[in-house]
Amino acid sequence: FTLSEVKGKDPTEILRGPDTDPETIELIKDRKERKVSFHTDILNYHKFGQPVWLSLNVTPILDKNGDIEQYINIGAEISEQKRHEEKLKAVADRLKLVNAVDQVIISATSFTETIDFTIKKLYELLDISRVSMVIFNFDDDTLTPFSVSSNPDSVLKKGIVLPMSDFHGVVYLKKLKNYLVHDLSKKTKLSGSDAELVKEGINSYLLVPLIANNELMGSVNICSDTNGNISTLGRGGS
Repeated sequence: FTLSEVKGKDPTEILRGPDTDPETIELIKDRKERKVSFHTDILNYHKFGQPVWLSLNVTPILDKNGDIEQYINIGAEISEQKRHEEKLKAVADRLKLVNAVDQVIISATSFTETIDFTIKKLYELLDISRVSMVIFNFDDDTLTPFSVSSNPDSVLKKGIVLPMSDFHGVVYLKKLKNYLVHDLSKKTKLSGSDAELVKEGINSYLLVPLIANNELMGSVNICSDTNGNISTLGRGGS
């Protein structure tokens, strides 16, 4: 930014972007109004949109009347540190998921119980909107939910038969890869299943293929009402 572009303007308004935490902005405003020192980390953006994490230590300098003359702002870029934290969080999420599944399998006594128990426990432990397992029938292009754990208003129910054409992710699952949608609100065209997810308040999801003898049988579907909650559990999709 040039001096003329920022002169007389609030830095928090100039540097904020789509993923800047509004609570951090409010904290900064509150501390300035109270004329007290503060420390915080904030995600800012360069003029042309590149994100950058900053660690801020801000101290107001007051005149004899108690009014703010200026600020002493000691800042440091911590983008690399934040990326490292995200990697550690991703590892922790995967370990949590694997541990949950292992505990369920050990305690179950049959295949059906194993599946139902696993889906239920994943739903409870991962603090998400819905977990389901669906089985594909490629002969008549349909899918059937084998096990579902979700809120009572969910359109997806165990045992119903649905057209595979409504299940957008199957195109990617046929490649035997995970399919991850970070933010449904940014999709320009929604499939039938995506539209139903939006109605339920779901904003992101991860589809994991079920494979037997190198063939796709179905998928485990993990859905969240936020766009960041499961982004570290899988890769691919849009």
